[in-house]
Amino acid sequence: MRAENSLPSKFEFYFPALDNSVLVENGPDGIIIRASRDNFTPRHKMFFIRELAAEGCIPDEYQWFSDAEDCGYFGVKWVIDRSWLVFDPKVAQDSFRTLRRMLVGAGLLWVVIMSCLFISGARRPSETQTVASSTPRLTQPATR
Repeated sequence: MRAENSLPSKFEFYFPALDNSVLVENGPDGIIIRASRDNFTPRHKMFFIRELAAEGCIPDEYQWFSDAEDCGYFGVKWVIDRSWLVFDPKVAQDSFRTLRRMLVGAGLLWVVIMSCLFISGARRPSETQTVASSTPRLTQPATR
């Protein structure tokens, strides 16, 4: 039995700087790397494959991998594929519940603010009445 056969068959990685999820699959025909986005440069690909080999995720022979452009020749295949990503329904429910609470809270806050504005506006005399009552009235001089 060779050492490569004892390696785990799948590894998942997430790169927050690139917002990219990556699935690495070890198979008898080589390595398949499934990325959710196509934002790895050839240099990033090369270093990623070397690091995978150094960490023991893929066979050691890929530690000296040097040509990221011609991946299929060396048994490494890069695929842009999102089909393997599965989202937990509980996470979707929790986020929907949080969104609903925020919208209800924002609506209640809006109602409170508007009612405060209307109540304070009803108690205060309008600006035209204030100006009219504060200015003295000029009367016409009586003609004799």
